[in-house]
Amino acid sequence: MICLAIETSCDDTSVAILEYHNSTSFENIVSTTKVLSSCVSSQIEVHAVYGGVIPEIGARYHTTNFLPVLKAAILESCSKLGIDETALLQAIDLIAVTKEPGLHSALKVGIEEAKALQYFIKLKYGRMVPIEYVNHLHGHIASSFLENGVLTFSPFPHLHLLVSGGNTQILKINSWTDINIIAKTVDDAVGECYDKTARMIGFQYPGGVSLARIAGLKDKNIIGLNRAMLNDSLNMSYSGLKTQVRYIIQACNIAGVTYEGNMSDEDRIYLIETQLEDITNPRLKFLKELCISVQSVCTEQLIRKMKLALRNNDIDKKIITLGVSGGVSANLLLRQNLGSIAKYPIYRPQLKYTGDNAAMIGLAGILNKLIKN
Repeated sequence: MICLAIETSCDDTSVAILEYHNSTSFENIVSTTKVLSSCVSSQIEVHAVYGGVIPEIGARYHTTNFLPVLKAAILESCSKLGIDETALLQAIDLIAVTKEPGLHSALKVGIEEAKALQYFIKLKYGRMVPIEYVNHLHGHIASSFLENGVLTFSPFPHLHLLVSGGNTQILKINSWTDINIIAKTVDDAVGECYDKTARMIGFQYPGGVSLARIAGLKDKNIIGLNRAMLNDSLNMSYSGLKTQVRYIIQACNIAGVTYEGNMSDEDRIYLIETQLEDITNPRLKFLKELCISVQSVCTEQLIRKMKLALRNNDIDKKIITLGVSGGVSANLLLRQNLGSIAKYPIYRPQLKYTGDNAAMIGLAGILNKLIKN
């Protein structure tokens, strides 16, 4: 069975084609589903000029990029299956597309392309292929199980940390049809905090990746940033950290440290490649310390809240596995420190599936079709 999936929720145009088997078992579905192709066209260079995503510009690029990405996904899948394009299109029995959440104009492009593809297959081959509308966040959850080996037991009940540019949530998942948000950020998402902090330092959009690469695996709050939400609430907060970083940069008396100044590629690469103790330039040393401190404080809050969630209401005795997903799940320090909760098997997405991609939407759509419906 073949699923064609489409993802256009923000600034990545993605099409994936997956092969799966008919089953009602979550374990069997995720263990046997194979990604035949997963193609992504990024708009980062387009939006970097503006320091963030401009929705209407993004939608226009989705429209332009969709057909080339679709063609690439089809050709790659045909090559793996040893069939031609006609045979592949005739074999498609499910179209999965992101419906929400995301930028409305961007989502609209993906949904309309899914409908157009459905109409084309009906007109050309006389088959009405169903469309499965997928919640983007459910796609991220599915990504942690995508092509990660054979599941020999049910992972549920499962405690999941979903961390991205737009969402920071802790979920208790009793089954694929029973997903409950038990905690969330009360203001900004952790991914947004990374990106906007990076912009204050001088990185181009999206700067969170550069910040994390500069910080590496060093886990220390060197400059003494305040830690938020130290109470017993499971919720998280990151807006205060952004404000604090802004004030620190604006008050800094080190020559060359400016708020939202432009960092050269030469300096960025130097900070990534050079250990803190080997940096003698005061400006670069401060920026390295700031990146390390921000990542350390952000990660510490996430891990602390996950541990608190496990203890809360005696949930610890019920949870079988842990998971993490979303763009920030690519953060190496977070992956390492989540592993410190060693009692539980932990499901993490492969790095190529941490960002927005259609492969995760495809798996979520397949699960919806075979289990939810």
